[in-house]
Amino acid sequence: MSNRITFLFICLSFLVLREAFAQPLTKIVPDKKRTTLWKPASGQYYFSHLMTFEFDNKYDNRQGTVAIYLDPVTGALCYERSKTFGTTAEFYDYILAFPDGQFISCGVDEAGKKFKVKETIVEFKPDEETRKQQQQDFESFCQLTGNNKEFFGWKTQEYKLAYPKSEVSEELWLAEVPFSVYPLYGFSLIEGTASLPVSFDFIDLIGPKHLLTEYKAKELTIKLVSIEFQPLTLNTGLYKELKLAD
Repeated sequence: MSNRITFLFICLSFLVLREAFAQPLTKIVPDKKRTTLWKPASGQYYFSHLMTFEFDNKYDNRQGTVAIYLDPVTGALCYERSKTFGTTAEFYDYILAFPDGQFISCGVDEAGKKFKVKETIVEFKPDEETRKQQQQDFESFCQLTGNNKEFFGWKTQEYKLAYPKSEVSEELWLAEVPFSVYPLYGFSLIEGTASLPVSFDFIDLIGPKHLLTEYKAKELTIKLVSIEFQPLTLNTGLYKELKLAD
C-alpha cells in the first residue's frame, strides 16, 4: 500500500512540475544565476533568454525565423550562427553585441584555432544633434494609433509609420523595455559579411528603449513570437583576439 502511495505521489509531482514548465512566460525576469555567470572582466557572458522572430519577406520570397539570445539586464545579445546569420560568415560561431556599441565575433579558423574580432559601432552613441534629429524624425513619421497591449510585462503601443510623399504606411508595435535595443538595430553596421535573413535596421529612427515586437509593410512582416528561458554561457576568453586592419 505504501509503495502505491509513493508511486502516486511521484506521478502527481511530475505532472505538477510538467505543468509549471509548460506555462508560457508572461514576464521577463533576470535569472539569479547571472550574478555568478556574468563575468565580463574575464570574457564570460550569460544570456538567460532566447527571442524568436518570425519573418515573411515577399521581396525575395523568403520566410523563416531568427532566434537571438538576450541578457534582459543590459540588452546584450548573442547571435549564434545556426539561428541567425547562417553561412554568411562561415568562420564565426557567435557574434556578441553590447549596448556600448562593442561587437565580439568568435569563431574557428581553417587550422582549428579559436579567434575573436572586436569592433565598436559609434552610431550607438550619437551626438546631441543626431539624437535630436532622430527624435524629430520619429515624432514626424510615427504616429500613435491608440492601440496598446502588454507584451511580456512591457507596455507595447502601435504606431503608423508614413514617410513624406509616400502613399503607403507601415505598422509598428514597439515595447518600452528597460534595456538598450541598439544591439539588435545595429547588427547591419558591423564590418564583414555576416548578415541576418531579415533586416532590423531601425537605428536611425527608433530610440534605444523601444523594442520592435511587430512590423507590417506591403512586402515584409516581422513578429516577435516568443521569449523563452533558454540560458547560454559563452566564454570569449578562450578565443585569441585578432586586430582589424585600419
